[in-house]
Amino acid sequence: MYRANAMAAFRWRGKMDPIHKKRNWRNRCYKEGNAQGESLQGMKRAMEAAVEREDYAEAARLRDAIENRFSSDVVAVEQANLRFYRAFESGDMDRMKKAWSKGDHIKCIHPGAGCVSGREDVMASWDVVLRGIMIDINVLDVQVHSLGSCAFVTCIEDVDAGESKGRLVATNIFELESDGEWYMVHHHASSFM
Repeated sequence: MYRANAMAAFRWRGKMDPIHKKRNWRNRCYKEGNAQGESLQGMKRAMEAAVEREDYAEAARLRDAIENRFSSDVVAVEQANLRFYRAFESGDMDRMKKAWSKGDHIKCIHPGAGCVSGREDVMASWDVVLRGIMIDINVLDVQVHSLGSCAFVTCIEDVDAGESKGRLVATNIFELESDGEWYMVHHHASSFM
């Protein structure tokens, strides 16, 4: 009983993240290592092993390292999300290209449209969207969920594009790349609410 309670006390954020128990090894978002060193999953396993050994000082150190890593990832993802919306609002295609991953696995679903896949087609779709548009976007209710080397953001886009005004719900997915930066790999915006 004591060991089980001690284990619960050292679990990250009060519970283990169940998504990591069912990860897909081919999914880039859950790769074991990343630019920041050991994966969160590896750190969690090491923390559990320390508790099993009753090395509570090491378990506490790992718990704190995980918490610090999680906090810094959230801030970095928020900045990547902001970089995307600044590029969108400015209408600057070069800035938009810099916000996105360079891989062919990227996807985008614009309001009322189908899924666009691959870097070339996604960038071509943004070129059409940004061409000649004057837009103000206020991003509300931003919530960041970090999953190691992958993270997603949910938010409300309050848009004023002249004749088109309203709110959209958006989901943005980011991937941590080898340069230590977060880049968008998927954007999905609903139709106007």
